Amino acid sequence: MKNIAIIGHEFHKKTLSTKFFCDMLTKYYDITFFWTHTREYKADITNFRINDITNLHAIILFQIFPDIQELELFNNKNIILIPMFDNDLKIDYSKWSKYHNYKFINFSKTLFEKLDFLDFKKNLYVQYMPSLDSIKPKILNKENNKPKIFFWQRSKEINWILIKKLIDFTQIESIHMHRISPIEEKDDWFEKPSENDIINYNISFSHWFDSKEDFFNKVNEFDIFIAPRLFEGIGLAFLEAMSLGKCIVAPNFPTMNEYIKDKQNGFLYDFTNPKRVDLNNWKEISHNAKYTASLIKDKWIKSENKIIEFIDLTDEKNISYNEYLDSLELSKVKNHFIIEDIKINNYLNINTINQSSMDFSKYLSLLISFFKKNINNDNKYIIYGAGTGCELITKLIDKKNILFIVDLDEQKYSTTINNISIYPIEKLLISDEKIIISLFGRYEKIYQFLTEKYKIKKDRIISLDFR
Repeated sequence: MKNIAIIGHEFHKKTLSTKFFCDMLTKYYDITFFWTHTREYKADITNFRINDITNLHAIILFQIFPDIQELELFNNKNIILIPMFDNDLKIDYSKWSKYHNYKFINFSKTLFEKLDFLDFKKNLYVQYMPSLDSIKPKILNKENNKPKIFFWQRSKEINWILIKKLIDFTQIESIHMHRISPIEEKDDWFEKPSENDIINYNISFSHWFDSKEDFFNKVNEFDIFIAPRLFEGIGLAFLEAMSLGKCIVAPNFPTMNEYIKDKQNGFLYDFTNPKRVDLNNWKEISHNAKYTASLIKDKWIKSENKIIEFIDLTDEKNISYNEYLDSLELSKVKNHFIIEDIKINNYLNINTINQSSMDFSKYLSLLISFFKKNINNDNKYIIYGAGTGCELITKLIDKKNILFIVDLDEQKYSTTINNISIYPIEKLLISDEKIIISLFGRYEKIYQFLTEKYKIKKDRIISLDFR
């Protein structure tokens, strides 16, 4: 068998969260494992002496994402990166573009589409679903229609306060809260409800189990599973619950919304504006979740050959970064403003797009969700600012709903963005339509400018600076 090296996160030796992938590869390769921590991998890459391994067919980095210069230290042309959506939210597309010659295996469709958008040629998407057939299915009590909830707090964002907004406690029997540490005060995430809430809402508790099977058996005592984190890389916790046929309640973000269809095989809620989830049909949704899990499980088994073929593929020709950018420019399906940002960032060696403005994953998800909820198809809107933010907005909102664009730059007057005309700011005064501020991160200054100088009514101005 061919020799490969896998560099993984030390913590995964305890959680076993990458075991499913490594077990699959052991059927095809002799594997040398190297374990490191996120903050220590730079030194470890040198200390591992991977280049001393003879006839090394491939190097796979699972959730370890070195810089290009660090990857070039390996004397190996067959390097496969397995990034995680939740870990890599802060990486903008300018930095991503530098990895155009590397191979990627994505467990997130959103991340795959980002790299596909950047025209990465060696880019694979797979969905995983764990098999928990050894766990006996729970027998539902037909006489009691009230479900029991399981919640494992693994983040500050999804907490007891949020659950109280989401759940109508008249619809449930009880709630169980799980934490990692046996000592409550040492758990960084756990926020214990008040004693009154514990009594009123029939709350019970547990902490880390010695075996996965013990944990699954505990989860299986309940009916509804609260997805524990805002974003996931794969999402093993909620996928395991889904495989057990649990009704999942999750934020409408990747990877949860890549597996769950709202009110069909689970519930997706708007984290920015959480509202009550109606759990009345939880039994039907649990059944659908179990069925979805079985379908994805079959797909995962069938994807095994595709993954091995992808790892073994070594005949792809690498191209220079400039050649890559030229190929992007020639492609008609690309958005020109993104290509320009990549070029400018590369030239200036800075990130002009920050997390609060154009994070191409977290922020874009929030933006799309906001537009779906707040943009009325019967109304017209005006966009303030004729820059890259405006270009993005004109692709997310139907053009028939955009009246015109205004900007301070006189050179832009009589020009268009996506065939929408640009006018001076004064044109705002002849209309009462709402104004969308497209200059992300500058809402407060523009708000003050419009309300004080032009006496624009406050309720006309729409902010896209989500906090």
